[in-house]
Amino acid sequence: ISDGERTIIIVIVYVDDLLLLGHKRVLMPFITMLRQHVEMEDPEAMDKYLGCRHIMWSTGDLTTCIWHMRSYMHEALQNYTEVSGSQVVAAPTPFVPDITAEKLDALLDDPGKFQEHSASFLMKLMYGQRIACPQLIVAVNRLSRQITKWSAECDRRLHRIYQFVANLVDYCLQGSLSTKDVD
Repeated sequence: ISDGERTIIIVIVYVDDLLLLGHKRVLMPFITMLRQHVEMEDPEAMDKYLGCRHIMWSTGDLTTCIWHMRSYMHEALQNYTEVSGSQVVAAPTPFVPDITAEKLDALLDDPGKFQEHSASFLMKLMYGQRIACPQLIVAVNRLSRQITKWSAECDRRLHRIYQFVANLVDYCLQGSLSTKDVD
C-alpha cells in the first residue's frame, strides 16, 4: 500500500500460510527478496485463507464479499458422525428441546460418552463460528464450559448442535459496501 512517500507491505503468517498485501510495484520485488530465504509457491489471488473461502466482486459502486466455510463445516460434520457413530438429521436450532426434570437429572448424573472427543468437536466449531458461522456462537460457547464436567446431557446438547450444523452447513456470510458510503 503506497501513500505517497512511504510504502507499506502487510505480511500475515500463520503456520504455512502467507498472506501479503501491498501495491504490485513493491510486492513483487519483496517476494523476490523473500524467496532468497523462504521456499514458496508462486503468488496467486487470495480466495481461501485459513479454511475460509473469500469470493469478491464489484458491480458499479458496489463491492460484495462472501465468506464461507462449506468444506470446513462439512468436514466437521463428517468427523462428528464417524467418531460418534450418530445419525445426524438437520435441526432448525442448536438448542435442545425441553425434557422433564427427571430425565434431565438422569442425564446430568450420567457421564457423557463423548467427553474424550468433546474439546475436539467443539474447537472445530469454535473456529468455524468465529470466521463464518456466528449462528453457533451461543450454543457452542455455553457447551464448551462443560468440557471438564461432561455428562450425558452434554452429549445430547452436542448432538443437537451438530444437527443444526447439518442445517446450516451450506450457509455463508455476505456483505456489501458502496464507494458512495465512504464518508
